[in-house]
Order: sequence, then C-alpha cells, then structure tokens
Amino acid sequence: MAKPTLQSRSRLAGFATEIGGISLREICDISIISIAKPLHDHALFDQNFIELFNQAPPLAPTSLRLKSPNCRVFQTQIDQWFVIGETNTIQDKFDYVTDQSDGWVALEISGENVILALERICPIDLHTDKFLIGHFARTMMEHMGCIILRTDTQTYQLFSASSSAESFLHAVETSIHNVT
Repeated sequence: MAKPTLQSRSRLAGFATEIGGISLREICDISIISIAKPLHDHALFDQNFIELFNQAPPLAPTSLRLKSPNCRVFQTQIDQWFVIGETNTIQDKFDYVTDQSDGWVALEISGENVILALERICPIDLHTDKFLIGHFARTMMEHMGCIILRTDTQTYQLFSASSSAESFLHAVETSIHNVT
C-alpha cells in the first residue's frame, strides 16, 4: 500500500470576492519561515543575512522587499524575522529556521476604501502618513492575533492563525460590508 503524501491546502478554499470596490482574497501557496539569531553567534547570523539579502536585517516597523530571492522579510520580535515568499535558498543559510506556512492564513485586501474597512477592526493608526508602504505591525483584529503589512498604496496583507481562518475572514469581510 502506498503511503499518502502531504500536500498543502488552502485554509479558505482560495476565497476571493469584491465588495463595494474593495477586493478581498486568500493568498494561497504562501511560504513563511521564521529565522532566529542564535544566542551566542549574532555576528555569523548578520554575516549570513547580508550575504543572502545584501543588507542588514530590517528592524520593525519596516520590511525588506527583495526580488532575488522573491520574498519579504520583517522582524516579528527581538532576534526573529519572518521570510515570506521564496524560501528554499534561505533555509540552508541559518541554523534556527522554522517553517511557519501551515500555521498562518494570509489575506490580501485592497481598494479605495480599504483603510475605512480596516480601521473598524484594527486598533493601530493606518493613516498613509504614518503606516508607510512596507510597514507592518503585530496587532489584534476582532480579538485575533494578526500581522498587517502594507504592500502598496491601497493594498494590505493580513496574516492570522490558520486555526481561526474562517473567523478571521468573517471579521474582515463583515467590516468591508459595514463601510460599503
């Protein structure tokens, strides 16, 4: 008997909708890894990071967008970063790497009134003068932990625990309905 193989699956079945000019979709097949600085070898970590990304690790609230490898890097806490995107070449460079892909659901929300929808459920200041393109924050939305990342003028990516994917989607979708 053949052994079953593990396959990634979409938490929200590839959900996508547009409501009143605001688009909301699940970002499927996303790779997320965390990399951490070892307690006693910060210099090697920094050296490997610079070799791979051609610059020092970004510090919150900014993220680093790279074309090669195609990924985004941001600091999730002291001495820890998330790498989202192409992560294959990264895992060999660092000693402390954890695949986080299965633990998160990712949504992309965009449109002219996206801030109106987000500000109803997000307690941070998302004003375009404060929360710049490439900025991110760890926060709560409707009592669920979340990472919010601004990727373009009117586009945000939202990451929350995959275990509450449907509740998270419901909260964001309801907020969109409330402003349209």
